[in-house]
Amino acid sequence: MENQNEIHAKALHSICDKSGKLLFQYKIKEMNSGYFDTRLHNHDELKIVRILKGSCIWNINGTDFSVNIGDILLFNRLDIRFIKEITSSDPLVVCQYCFSPIAIMPNLSAANCFYHRPEEGKNLLTNGSPMNDELTPYFGAISDEIEQKKSYHDEMILNLLSNMVLHLARYFSEGVYTHISAYQSELISETVDYINKNPSADLTLGTLAFRTHTSPAYFSRTFKAYTGVGLKEYVTQSRVIHVITLMHSNPHSNIIDLAFASGFNTSSGFYKAFEKITGSSPKKILQSKTGFSE
Repeated sequence: MENQNEIHAKALHSICDKSGKLLFQYKIKEMNSGYFDTRLHNHDELKIVRILKGSCIWNINGTDFSVNIGDILLFNRLDIRFIKEITSSDPLVVCQYCFSPIAIMPNLSAANCFYHRPEEGKNLLTNGSPMNDELTPYFGAISDEIEQKKSYHDEMILNLLSNMVLHLARYFSEGVYTHISAYQSELISETVDYINKNPSADLTLGTLAFRTHTSPAYFSRTFKAYTGVGLKEYVTQSRVIHVITLMHSNPHSNIIDLAFASGFNTSSGFYKAFEKITGSSPKKILQSKTGFSE
């Protein structure tokens, strides 16, 4: 359902690979002071958001964060979030970089820092913090490349993005970062993409290890090193996310039918997983008109 308080949300620049797969998208989103959004959001696999104007309360995985101008937010696909309240009289304006880890080849291994970070620094880099200061110039440089459209501007944009992620990987490395090779990163990145697009497929450890020509033990270790969570947990969360996406686009459909279409085998298993991940029931989310929105 479209939120009537939303002023503007537009993709200003996109970069695709030779096959047409979207690698990177730059968006500007503007919302007025009356905007109130109770929808759970789940977007691209990785996202960097910077507040350009205004302030708000952003709920991320059940926790409220006070977000102000200049702050930077980091999201992976499993982060469930929504804007709870705009706290400024000015409109809230945000810049969004939505991208696949493949976009930052050959530094793809650094992308796992979006999943594997300490809890205290998982999503928010406040304005004036050391890492925020390091990343800020890159936003201006990427905007300049988009506006000026000089030769090789797409390559330059992806290079700048790659450097941003390298800074983040180094920042979050102390005590939590497990280095994995570019090959391992690409393997898991492609598997994550497969899981997200095929929730009803056989996504057991043995099947996915066979699909990637690796042993179950090796695949399991590498997957957790990249995402920070075990395969079973990731698959369950991804399936719940898919159910909510279907609920949003098919509000009158039977919930259990949507759950089975998303890979769940029993209604009891679905309801238990749904409540654990969202903190709510499907019925309550439907009643509150909650759903995912791109």
